[in-house]
Amino acid sequence: MEPPIEPQVSDCCNSGCNPCIFDVYEEQLKKYVTKFEHQDEIYCNRKNCIFPSSYSVFKLDNECEKQLKYKPGQHFLLKGYDLSSGVEFTKAYTPIPYGENSKRSFTILVRMYNNGKMCSYLHNLQIGDETLWRGPYCNFNINYSMKNILFIAQGTGIAPIYSILKEMLNNDSCETFLHLFFCCRSFDDIFLRNELYVLKAHWNFNYEVFLKSSSNIWNKYEEIIHERKLKSEDLNAFIMNKNKKDLQVIICGSEEFENCINCYLQGYGIKDNNIFKFD
Repeated sequence: MEPPIEPQVSDCCNSGCNPCIFDVYEEQLKKYVTKFEHQDEIYCNRKNCIFPSSYSVFKLDNECEKQLKYKPGQHFLLKGYDLSSGVEFTKAYTPIPYGENSKRSFTILVRMYNNGKMCSYLHNLQIGDETLWRGPYCNFNINYSMKNILFIAQGTGIAPIYSILKEMLNNDSCETFLHLFFCCRSFDDIFLRNELYVLKAHWNFNYEVFLKSSSNIWNKYEEIIHERKLKSEDLNAFIMNKNKKDLQVIICGSEEFENCINCYLQGYGIKDNNIFKFD
């Protein structure tokens, strides 16, 4: 393995990134000194073309001899620029399995806001423009020994959960029952709906959608869409007849959303070590 690349002072955008590029470097340096106790970490591989402690350049038509390696559920950080002020900023995005991605490309899910800095940056990109990414991050590992896994996603929080679902359901030896509660603003904000419906053909997966507001709703065959928010009673009804030791809950959404769901789960007897929250 190679020693981590020490970042330059200019690499820090001073916007409170978690993790900060210097924190990542210190962590990687410690692991390098101890010769990496866990040799299966994907960024140990010299052939990987993205690193957690330095930015890698990607183009929309980028070609590279190295491969892009990451685990389902992990995310990358994109560095953006405000051309008018010259301010740099970063935002986390989870690569998702979508279409015909090559071994050197990835797809991200982006909610476009009218006044979002990163949305404006992405909107103005042209074919051939260079973008700066670093990663991967997140210590999530799939546990196939669980009998039941409940996924709870809010909005674009479906991205890491979808990548995990896709990985597990493509594994013929997976016998875990997978269920998704997907909380969306409106019917038009059901991201990856068609992709989730395709996964629904698997015997061990089902999903339910909960809408904050509803209008012009139409259901696909056997698709469950609730014209209301997710309630604590929904969680209790799902958990009630499950062996809590064999149940894992994976949550991805805003910090407020994750903390709220976490409180409900603990109130129904789910232990911390059976709950995973994406930061």
